[in-house]
Amino acid sequence: EGRTPRLNMKTTKDYLNIGEIPYDLPKLNSLEAYIIKLRIPFLRLANMPRSPNLKVCGNMVMVSADVNESVQKIEDRLELQNSSLIPVNFKRKLSYRGSYISKMIDAKKVFKWLDYLKKHNPLYADIQIDREVLLNEIKQYE
Repeated sequence: EGRTPRLNMKTTKDYLNIGEIPYDLPKLNSLEAYIIKLRIPFLRLANMPRSPNLKVCGNMVMVSADVNESVQKIEDRLELQNSSLIPVNFKRKLSYRGSYISKMIDAKKVFKWLDYLKKHNPLYADIQIDREVLLNEIKQYE
């Protein structure tokens, strides 16, 4: 009576299944993946002594991200540039001088993933992407 029921392995595997990812989607770098996430984790990892495993040091914070705002900023930046590669500095807080991650992102890859997520994930259904304006801007500079 005091024992909690155990899940069998088949049921556990069903809960952990994230589905198939199509092969035609491009591989994202870490910053491109952060841009399309709905929740962004901020944590510090360190190596455990004499072990290949990592441990979390300090606090772990999950921040809700506004993907629509990120998409709008990428579209605005594409209007000013002549390629789909955009330098991005990802900060923990806007008032900080340093950045958490600094990398180049490929806007075409990000928008391809967002299109896929809008079709197959209900959490991304309300994200607005003006594809015609974006494609016209990209074609103008090619």
